[in-house]
Amino acid sequence: AGVHMIYRMHCYGREVGAIGIRHPFTREVEAENPEEARTRLYETHEHLTVLHVEHVLRVEHFDPKDAKA
Repeated sequence: AGVHMIYRMHCYGREVGAIGIRHPFTREVEAENPEEARTRLYETHEHLTVLHVEHVLRVEHFDPKDAKA
């Protein structure tokens, strides 16, 4: 179980491996904090400029092993 947040990232960049110019885009990323959200975005995008980060939602993950019988 754990608590993560969903962050909406407004950025300027391109997908990893894409050829061409950078463009503005918005993605939602689940992470523990804004810094981790930025790092996770680099898994799919490159040459990024993060313009704005918004906290969208708090997510609690439930592990069935933690449930009482």
